[in-house]
Amino acid sequence: MLAEARRVAPESPTGQKRILAIRSPLVYRLRHGDRRGATWVDPHEVLWLLAVEQRKEDSEDDAYDHFAALHRKELLLPTRDDDLRLRAESVAQILFDIRADAIALCTEAIFNLEQGLPFEQVRSLAGLIPGRVRALPGDVREIWLAISVRDVNGDYYPPPWRDLVFATVEDELKPDDWEWVTAFGGEALPWYEIGRIYLVS
Repeated sequence: MLAEARRVAPESPTGQKRILAIRSPLVYRLRHGDRRGATWVDPHEVLWLLAVEQRKEDSEDDAYDHFAALHRKELLLPTRDDDLRLRAESVAQILFDIRADAIALCTEAIFNLEQGLPFEQVRSLAGLIPGRVRALPGDVREIWLAISVRDVNGDYYPPPWRDLVFATVEDELKPDDWEWVTAFGGEALPWYEIGRIYLVS
């Protein structure tokens, strides 16, 4: 049922029939084999699989009666705790993606430096945080990193997220030294960017 819910989620509730025994909010049917489900799309367009019940033989409505009974007891819809968990999981995923993209960027920079090649790239970490890296080969390799303090929409994101980026990069590069910089590639950093240079022997 979870797989079926994921399948219909992009278009839900299009193509789904309502559970008529529940007048409000609009709750929809989900079918897979002999199982029936109840789904609801919240105001943020998140599809919730609210409940699942096995259809009894020769009965089409028993599962939907069960869902209606849960709704009457106020046990069907997500609670405040469910919403909090969803938001926490969403932020955790963002942090995971930020870290993964920072690691990938470091890996690419080091790979090029080991070939004696310079490396330069602009990327949005987790699709949210604009960043750029510039790596220069030599006896002491220089890796410059600048990230915006605003996300791709121009909004300020939580400062601990940028701390995560710098901590991840430092952990990956294990530099001999690093320092904050106010310029990048010979040009002053714009006011919304912060930068570091990492020295790796």
